[in-house]
Amino acid sequence: HTCEENLGFIIPNNELIKLGKSEYVVLLNSDTIVYKNWDTALIGMINQGYAQVGYMGGLLNENGEGAKIELGDQIDFIPAWCTCIRRQIYEEHGLFDEKNLQFAYCEDADFSLRLKESGRYIYALHAPLVHHYQNKTVIDVEKEGKINLRESFEKNHEYLRNRWKDYLENNRVILKNRQNHVENLPR
Repeated sequence: HTCEENLGFIIPNNELIKLGKSEYVVLLNSDTIVYKNWDTALIGMINQGYAQVGYMGGLLNENGEGAKIELGDQIDFIPAWCTCIRRQIYEEHGLFDEKNLQFAYCEDADFSLRLKESGRYIYALHAPLVHHYQNKTVIDVEKEGKINLRESFEKNHEYLRNRWKDYLENNRVILKNRQNHVENLPR
């Protein structure tokens, strides 16, 4: 498929995933470099029972914005620049929310949170087998000047704050870690 205009991240990925037939689905940005066995590691963790695996995890702040990078399973979301799921997960949960989110931003956090809400687990690998040139695409889009990324960012974060209000106020990993730390202080 080719397209004359930049449709962003959400719509093209939603369209392309429908075309596939494989058991596993990997989203990988074009501004990445992969190293030997990068895909084997992703699929290996999926086969351990995780619903979603990637090479970086994120923690959210109270506003639903990425606050910190983290690895392992104590994360709020997996950034979509490199993520792996089983096709079955896609068939059960869909992929990115086109109805409430536009162009780019927050689609990955929303997807991971939907998986977690359904009782699924996500994991960010410790092995640095994929390198992402962060913001390269954003810089190119801003140079084109056709799309207002700030507007997309703000609209999508507003949706995330409203949709995940309870999670952001009560269940974010940062909050749980803080509560566990306080509970385990010597008395």
